[in-house]
Amino acid sequence: MVSDSDLMAELVAYKKDPSKVAHIADSFKRLPFTGSCHCGRIQYLTYLQMPTESTPSDVNLPQLIAATGQQIYKCNCSTCMKLNIFHARPSNSPDDFVVLSPLTNDGAQLSDGVSKYLCGGRRNTWYFCAKCGVRCFSGRGEWEVADVELEKSLLSERMREEAIVVKEEGEKIVVRGWRPKKDTWEERMGGPSYLSVNATTIDAGQEGLDWRKWHENGWIGYVENLKGTRQMGSGPFDGGIY
Repeated sequence: MVSDSDLMAELVAYKKDPSKVAHIADSFKRLPFTGSCHCGRIQYLTYLQMPTESTPSDVNLPQLIAATGQQIYKCNCSTCMKLNIFHARPSNSPDDFVVLSPLTNDGAQLSDGVSKYLCGGRRNTWYFCAKCGVRCFSGRGEWEVADVELEKSLLSERMREEAIVVKEEGEKIVVRGWRPKKDTWEERMGGPSYLSVNATTIDAGQEGLDWRKWHENGWIGYVENLKGTRQMGSGPFDGGIY
């Protein structure tokens, strides 16, 4: 098992000498993925760093986190277990995650189609569909409504129907979305800001999305939070699951 202190020590070492993981970073590719709840009321877009054919299979967790800036893991705490959460924490949340629907008619905020559940000492908020109950993402920190320019090809048919379109030009489309606030977002271990996408809600069948490789190569971390020891390892702790 790898403890948080050991993990941080390795991460610090790699930050001091980025050349040690530069080849790993270069072998990953930032890819866009659509996600949704089961009934489709919640629609979001996220970007994740995904492995390619050139990605070494012997990369360990600290190397992977240092190279990509993202974390993919499962936690054994009561909240994550009971809500069936598979954590995918993007490299740069304000640029890598945006909710496109449901927003209010004026586009000023999330609509009441999204409900909230506060946990973790009421610091963390889980957002879930008020209709089908699926938990899509959680966060801590400030959010903002912003107009986001995207390639039209990134949006599913349902997304185009539900999104607030600001303008379209050629292959580009500008839509209104709800995302982590760029000016105030400070995401780091133990930091004031936090975003985790429930990877089970990323729409299946998209190119580049294959979690089997992550499991086979030991790239999915397992976190111990049930007893509060904050360890990370290569397999589930007591009360956890693969």
